[in-house]
Amino acid sequence: MALEHEFTFDGFSLDVCRSMVAMMDVDRSGKLGLEEFKNLWTDIRTWKNVFKQYDIDHSGSLNTIELRAALHSAGYRLNFHVLRALVLRYGKKERLTLTISSCAP
Repeated sequence: MALEHEFTFDGFSLDVCRSMVAMMDVDRSGKLGLEEFKNLWTDIRTWKNVFKQYDIDHSGSLNTIELRAALHSAGYRLNFHVLRALVLRYGKKERLTLTISSCAP
């Protein structure tokens, strides 16, 4: 996968894949047609670039400050409580960070 060349990346989890398909499945068929897949691929590339831009310390993960800046650049305005809930739900337990593989577009 193209992401493997730029990140240490084991791929998306089954849960993340299901979420991405559900989000992009406009016709509710349970699978992605060509146009739906193309839109998903474009979104993945866009979010990958946002991730790279805001991973200031090049750690391969976004800390809470980096995540807030990344989401803000994409037009999302989250208060601290929502941001913390995202990090606690999708981040790694030992550090309040998100990796590229834990994020769905």
